[in-house]
Amino acid sequence: MVSRGFEFVLLILAAGLGEIPRSAIHDAGPIAALGLFLLALIIRSSGVGDKAEKRWYDARAASESIKSAAWQFAVKCKPYDSADSDAKAVFADLLKKVLKRLPKLDVDQSTGAAVVTQDMSDIRSLDLKNRIAKYKTDRVEDQITWYKGKAKENKTRATAWRFALIGLESVAVILGFIRVLGAFDVNWIGILATASAGAAAWQQTRNFTFLSESYSVTTLELSFVLDSFSKVTDEDGWSDAARDAESAFSREHGLWLIRRQLKGN
Repeated sequence: MVSRGFEFVLLILAAGLGEIPRSAIHDAGPIAALGLFLLALIIRSSGVGDKAEKRWYDARAASESIKSAAWQFAVKCKPYDSADSDAKAVFADLLKKVLKRLPKLDVDQSTGAAVVTQDMSDIRSLDLKNRIAKYKTDRVEDQITWYKGKAKENKTRATAWRFALIGLESVAVILGFIRVLGAFDVNWIGILATASAGAAAWQQTRNFTFLSESYSVTTLELSFVLDSFSKVTDEDGWSDAARDAESAFSREHGLWLIRRQLKGN
């Protein structure tokens, strides 16, 4: 995302410098504009930004999968509701499969005694009531708070970018009108049009509205799941309830991955 934003800034600056007459400052404006366009072209054609972004997405996908499996193991959710030794083997196997799909990431792909942490084992040793309480507080309620914050943050950003675009286009109209009246002959419309196009492209890339709605839906779904915890009376019921919660996390993450695929990464 950083490289994409940097590319947009380069194009906007190039558009502005390109408006400087050749006779001014010894052709410095057009030369600088050409240099910035070339730099933007190099960034785009090299694919450096896309590669870095893909690695980031892949790493997050892996971490979300491992985090979900770790919690399911810790609270004895299916398929980790068997004896500890069997559950550890299942968890280790999943970890190997996840890391095998990410050969280019700088992570330790070996597995052994440290696969299951002490905290995971401590939670797993708790009785049903305390496991439910731990999962409710540290997993579900913690994530609900995070999703609520992200939903609000992205809604605010969507509104801010909307007004920024309206402001840029309004300024372009005003300056265009003044130019028609003959007050000056600088093509500010072209510069502002480039800035507006860059801002619109950035807004589309980040898709703040989609993210806000996605986080809000997941928050609501997790609230319903949280209510179901009070009805749990045995291990089987608890395993189903915890799996429902993890399924909600998985659906949100699935939408996140679909968004990545639609962007062509």
